Amino acid sequence: MSQPVAPWRPVQYLGSKLRTLEHIVDALGGLQAGGGVVWEPFTGSTVVSQTLAQAGYTVCAGDALYASATFATAVLGVGRGDETVSLPALACRIVDEARRCLEPDLELWASWLTPETKAVEDRDGLRLIKLGAELPQRWRRSTGEDRGLRTIFEAVEVAANERRLSARGLTSTTYAGTYFGLRQALELDTLREAIDRLATAGVPSNRWTRACMLTALAHAASAAVFSPGKHFAQPHRVHDGKDLGFHARRIVADRSTPIYAKFLEASTRLEEVARGGEENHRAEHERVEQMSADRLIDWGVDVVYADPPYTAQQYSRFYHVLETLMESVPAKLQEVRGSVTRGLYPEGRYLSPFCSRVKATPAIDALARTAAKAGASLVVSYSDSMSDSTGNARSIPLPTLVSTVEQAYGRSAVSVRRLPLRYRQFNHSSAGISNRDDPEFLVVANVGGLRAS
Repeated sequence: MSQPVAPWRPVQYLGSKLRTLEHIVDALGGLQAGGGVVWEPFTGSTVVSQTLAQAGYTVCAGDALYASATFATAVLGVGRGDETVSLPALACRIVDEARRCLEPDLELWASWLTPETKAVEDRDGLRLIKLGAELPQRWRRSTGEDRGLRTIFEAVEVAANERRLSARGLTSTTYAGTYFGLRQALELDTLREAIDRLATAGVPSNRWTRACMLTALAHAASAAVFSPGKHFAQPHRVHDGKDLGFHARRIVADRSTPIYAKFLEASTRLEEVARGGEENHRAEHERVEQMSADRLIDWGVDVVYADPPYTAQQYSRFYHVLETLMESVPAKLQEVRGSVTRGLYPEGRYLSPFCSRVKATPAIDALARTAAKAGASLVVSYSDSMSDSTGNARSIPLPTLVSTVEQAYGRSAVSVRRLPLRYRQFNHSSAGISNRDDPEFLVVANVGGLRAS
């Protein structure tokens, strides 16, 4: 028997359940011994889906974010088929093609790439910060760009307005100098372009291999990003008058991260963790509120495992750059009072009802009733906030969540497990609350009407 493979996080993700995995598997085992079909509608970084698949469950993973659905397609082997494809070999071909795509842009951006390269080599963080603030971007009111840059800025802006595919300039015209270094952004663009080029050139490609290459691309971006927590809510905040000692060190480390190498490393890791195509897992890009009981019945779902967001911190805010990379459609940037947002957020981001104090309870109610109507048990992760001053107040209190689930399943069918873990706060430790007590829970509803052990 092969040794278990530890789940792999393609990107840094808020609320990751790595520490909770054994408790989740234990709870599901008490409801559906010997495996079964599990729907996980908030798959996120996919660590739960990977663990459940390895434990013998058939997983139907879903997410409102296209990036997360792509990760699930990759790690669960969805669409893998019988064709044998070496992911590292395919990734090498993509990198070779990306290097060829890069040549014209190296010339176009040469006057900016040269000082950036020198600052990275000299480990001059303050210089990197200054260069990033001065770098021409399509959203900056600058008159210093040459004709070539103006042309590509205009082309990307048109693609954004028309919601049209455009890999060239996808990252480099919008997120360079802030989230990424210029060279890194150009390499991300060329990888994205090469993935599509090789697919159209007849190189072995199907839904699964494409998802693997896009997942590797997202991993490289997450490894390199210059932002708190390695998320994409906004880049590190730097301005005159602020002590930039930490940021100077951080930007040198982040700007030194090699995009192509990280892409290749991720392809090797995916080769190790991805499931075989014969296991019949699913990966769906859809919102949980779109799911019906009839579809769950068609899929044969026995248990629903849900880990919704519970704070006003919308998850789409933390992963919008990854969404842009995955979809290869430049973002039409949101403007507030005539200026783009500091996080460079796109217009029309998905807003989860689970992050709204008004909508969270009806959303939980709909989820629970859909699962119960489909004849599936339900396990819901919850992290409580016992302090009113943590900055992460929950959109729905635990007692309200429990009573809502009880209305769908009956009080005797629902139990609450407090886990011997603490919720990891989003805020930096220096901004933390010394007496915080944010325990994690599993709310378990047994469709059989028997109290789960």
